[in-house]
Amino acid sequence: MLGVTLLLCWGLNAFFPVTIAVLLLLQLAVAIVALQSGPSLAVPISLVAALSFNFLFTAPRFSLQMSDVTDVINLVVFMLVAGVTSYIAHFYRQQRDELEQTRLRNSILLSVSHDLRTPLATIIGTLTTLQAYMNKLSHTERNELLDSATQESHRLHHYIENLLQATKLQHGIPVIIEDA
Repeated sequence: MLGVTLLLCWGLNAFFPVTIAVLLLLQLAVAIVALQSGPSLAVPISLVAALSFNFLFTAPRFSLQMSDVTDVINLVVFMLVAGVTSYIAHFYRQQRDELEQTRLRNSILLSVSHDLRTPLATIIGTLTTLQAYMNKLSHTERNELLDSATQESHRLHHYIENLLQATKLQHGIPVIIEDA
């Protein structure tokens, strides 16, 4: 990235000898590197960009003399651009990851609440039917309804056990796996 930018700046400076444009392009390259990588790469790249700017585009050319205050200020600005941009990019990535985790958590919560609600609704419906029509149902029908409620109760219990084990795993608590 920096090499391409330096070539672009060299060509630009050959036709339009305006060092501020070259300086801004090099700082843009440093900012892009900082956004894509992080401070471990951006800070050295900013140092190389500042030294390249001093070596190739400031008087006396092809020397690394930093006798002028603006040369030192340019070096500091390159480092600041790299540092601040890296920090902002890191902060953005961290916020994006936290948002993604929140979305995932909400999605799981919706799925779990649906999975818990289904057997619970069946249990409530079955027991309500039994309560309302107990005298009108045959012994076989009552047993079928009770078996259905029992099966759904076990299903609900299984879901809750899975949730508890997942929570324990998330918090680093050892989980004892039981045979079903």
